[in-house]
Amino acid sequence: MVVCAAIVLGSGSPPTGQVLWLSNNSGTFKNMVCILSQQVTYSTCSVKFTPAAVGSVALTGGYLGSTKYAQSNGTSSSLTVTPYAAKTSLSCTPKSAVVGSSSVITCHARVAGFGFPTGIVSWSQSGKGSVSLSSTTCALKLGACSLTLMGTKAGKVYITASYLGDPENQGSSKTATLTIRT
Repeated sequence: MVVCAAIVLGSGSPPTGQVLWLSNNSGTFKNMVCILSQQVTYSTCSVKFTPAAVGSVALTGGYLGSTKYAQSNGTSSSLTVTPYAAKTSLSCTPKSAVVGSSSVITCHARVAGFGFPTGIVSWSQSGKGSVSLSSTTCALKLGACSLTLMGTKAGKVYITASYLGDPENQGSSKTATLTIRT
């Protein structure tokens, strides 16, 4: 969300009235019309705008006029909307397993971002131990996905869930530590 302000100048007393706001791209204003507040030599008002998509948005405030002042259109202000800085969280349970046993560890990745992030989470491992992964990727559903794994070599294993991003959300990653025992 951004706050957009309009300043309306007049000759003599500060203008009264309202400003109508428009955009050329997807998004919503909390209120499309704001009422001018008079200052010493000018009047001002502001609105809140929430973009709905990544890209460039032109916002325009148009003064609707009064008995003393005619209508006038404001200069468009260009707003660049970038992808949201999504945050990935990762939880694995249990945190340890025995090499070669049938016990399974489930790792659950959740991505918080703009709306419900979509796309793919890529899984990787490092460390002195190792595990077999049920898959190297999973597709997000309602911002979350999971996989299972089993211990194949004793030692610490670092499991990383890397969210690859979507048109509205930046990629991000998170690592969890597991212990594979003999």
